Amino acid sequence: MMLRFLLVFLLLSFHDEAWTQENESRSIHLLSSEFKPYYSSEMRDYGPLSSIISKSFKISKYKVIIYFFPWQKAMEVATTGFLLRKTGKGKKKIPIDGIFPLWYATPKGKIFHYSRRMIPNEIGLYKRKEILINFKGIPQLVNTLDNARLGVVSGMRYAPFLVSSIGRSLIEEGETNGQNLEKLMRGKLDMILIDRALGEFLQRKLYAKYTKAEAEKLRRIEWFATLQKKYMHVAINRKSEAAAEKILAFNEGYQKLLDSGQAKEVYESFNLTWPGD
Repeated sequence: MMLRFLLVFLLLSFHDEAWTQENESRSIHLLSSEFKPYYSSEMRDYGPLSSIISKSFKISKYKVIIYFFPWQKAMEVATTGFLLRKTGKGKKKIPIDGIFPLWYATPKGKIFHYSRRMIPNEIGLYKRKEILINFKGIPQLVNTLDNARLGVVSGMRYAPFLVSSIGRSLIEEGETNGQNLEKLMRGKLDMILIDRALGEFLQRKLYAKYTKAEAEKLRRIEWFATLQKKYMHVAINRKSEAAAEKILAFNEGYQKLLDSGQAKEVYESFNLTWPGD
């Protein structure tokens, strides 16, 4: 009887250990940072980008585990390929597979496998609706911006053609995008240069902050022109086990989400305008 019990116990232990090892082997550990409204530890499902990435991997039966750090720290850890975490027994080395998002750059291509392009950061201009400008493309925009008061964030790298076309005297630098948005709302700026989704996110925060009359002024703000699209990627460290297979799994899953409309559905569930793929 005791021998039978011992055999059953050993078989169950072996099954549990095998299941744990298999489960861990199908986990993907990714790093990211905080950038609302795209990804954040404080958002539902860690934000739309995180949610889409997790669902893409899930199609290939991978479970995504995300750790959030300041961007420089996240890049350092993703490059080394492991994270040290304190436990009751000392420090534990956690294998890190990759990071998101990255915007494709050749030098980092030597360290990471890049996924197919995902949704883009849409960089461009918000303006007040009463300012009537017909946008037909960047070349024509250069002429129409003459004498316009353009708000940018201090230290932000903006397109050289904007500087040459309207002159630095009409570029007003603010400390934050929220500050520039408020100036635009109050008529102290004609346009602001900003990420489109970030602009939508900040407007919702201002709606909740202001009175109904003040909020009405916000509704007179509209997206005017997309000047640049910076496509985001998942990046898997080449040293990660089966790195190429993991990127392929993501690419196939993401394509299925696009084809089914689920990627768009997830993105729009965060009250953001789908930028296309």
